[in-house]
Amino acid sequence: MSNNITLNTAQLAKVQLMLSSIGNEANKVLYRAINKTIGNTQTKAVDEVYKQLSLTKKRIKQDFNQTKANSKKLSGKLRATGEPVGLINFSATQTKKGVSVKVKRVGSKKLLKHAYIAQGKGGKNHVWWRTYSGPRRPWKWKATPTRYGALPAIYRGPIERLTGPRIEDIYSKPVVLKTVQTHADQRMGVNMEQELNYVLSKL
Repeated sequence: MSNNITLNTAQLAKVQLMLSSIGNEANKVLYRAINKTIGNTQTKAVDEVYKQLSLTKKRIKQDFNQTKANSKKLSGKLRATGEPVGLINFSATQTKKGVSVKVKRVGSKKLLKHAYIAQGKGGKNHVWWRTYSGPRRPWKWKATPTRYGALPAIYRGPIERLTGPRIEDIYSKPVVLKTVQTHADQRMGVNMEQELNYVLSKL
């Protein structure tokens, strides 16, 4: 999902008129303002997604990337991309009956019966669920996650790694995107005025 930072005709005309006598300085004002706004917008986007999901801001930020403006390209872009976030990141806790997780920021934890926490490739822990519909026997889980290979056969293969939503899907929700876009528009005006004043002060 993308959020583009561009200039409207009025903004462009204002800067070009005020700096028409000093050549490329107008473009410098514009691309610096755009790049500042992209940074401001990412911070706001992370905050808004954080209100929706029970994830750390550090994890949310991982799925955002920026395309900066330059003197030849007066536009920038903030995008959110990535795979569904593993449930292990949503305060996953092993219990005797399964794994409890909290995906949404508002609300309480939910129990996923028969799910379990174990290491996957690379030694990282994940939440797993065995795609098995037959009878299950009790298993006394340890206090800490165990290796998948050490689990009883009843809990092994075929298995599925459980995930939550993608960051970009939450970012694209109207309630989130509208707030972020409004913030971007406001910051663009502020940042452009600051950069304009800075350049004029040097003349």
